[in-house]
Amino acid sequence: MQNDKITALYSQHQAGVMRLAATEGKKVVPYLDAIEAGIQAILKRNRGKPLTAKRQADMIEAINAVSRENLQAYVKEFKADNRVFAEYEAQFTAGIANKVVEGVAVSVPVASSVVAVAVATPIKVGEKTFTTYSKMLSGYWRKYADEIDGNVRAAFMDGTSSAEVANNIAASIWDGKSSTLEKAKRGARTLTNTGMTHMATSAREAMIEDNDDLFMGYRFIATLDSLTSATCRSGDQQVYKRDDPNLSSFRPPRHPNCRSSWVPEVDGRYKTDLGDTKRASSFSAGGEYNTDADGKRTGGVSGARRDPKPVSSKQTYYEQMGKLKAADQDNILGPTLGKAFRKMKSPDEFAKATVDTLGNPLTIAEMKAKDDKLADILNAIN
Repeated sequence: MQNDKITALYSQHQAGVMRLAATEGKKVVPYLDAIEAGIQAILKRNRGKPLTAKRQADMIEAINAVSRENLQAYVKEFKADNRVFAEYEAQFTAGIANKVVEGVAVSVPVASSVVAVAVATPIKVGEKTFTTYSKMLSGYWRKYADEIDGNVRAAFMDGTSSAEVANNIAASIWDGKSSTLEKAKRGARTLTNTGMTHMATSAREAMIEDNDDLFMGYRFIATLDSLTSATCRSGDQQVYKRDDPNLSSFRPPRHPNCRSSWVPEVDGRYKTDLGDTKRASSFSAGGEYNTDADGKRTGGVSGARRDPKPVSSKQTYYEQMGKLKAADQDNILGPTLGKAFRKMKSPDEFAKATVDTLGNPLTIAEMKAKDDKLADILNAIN
């Protein structure tokens, strides 16, 4: 059964998890600075010297060691911090259940159990693509260490002097928004957002596993704002039983940088503390969606302002979006789907029609090919 208080508390808590994830992502900066300083020191020691084959090999090896050492150290720090977070999240999850479910004592899973769930449970990174927690962590440092190594090797191939090589290395590794270290900074934010959402979900799964007589499954809760993905918008407030064979497809994170969360669904046999509660909403109002030269939407909205307000914990994403102005709905859905949304009477029907059976978003062409009301509307529009 739905408990509005649980929904409200978890919605508020997930916003705090994302703030913590942002802080964890920023911790990569000193490690990236150390990589830049280390490479500059290597270049300085070899400035003006002949670029013999041995010197090139030694410099490449030394730079590779600097980048790997620092990137691995950052991942090690985040992994340790996320384990501490696992312990806190387990206590929080059980504490909320103890407050809401009357007449029972909810046991708290130990941190090692939460981490074991996190390590064993696949993470969804694409419609049909999964990875593991360990591979996600190692994949981060390997990706950027390998990119630095490739840039350094290319710099030696293209440069004819130590000064030219140094300029080529600087241009590719730390100068500008497209440089490797800037990409590594953005990648760290994705790593921490996804990794901490995965750990939070694992804590709830461990708690439900330890108290399986109290909970029948999970309620999916999306973030109520204009940046939420199509798959998470359509999944908002959907309930999934613990034994659902497709449970892994609906589990947060449902994609990199996912901000959604599981809420434990209390078994209907137990009495819960009900009440009128609110969840946070912060849709963007005004502005226009970004397009390319051909008028195709490229993502994001320019000139919009946030409109934060508390809203009912019972309503879904699309029920809340239905209260926005037509232009603001179009900024989220695009003009074609926005027009179709306003022609449909049921937000829940619209939500189900825009995704496949595993919750993956459909293209407009795929929606048109279906045999339902949304398909009729879309075909009539065009």
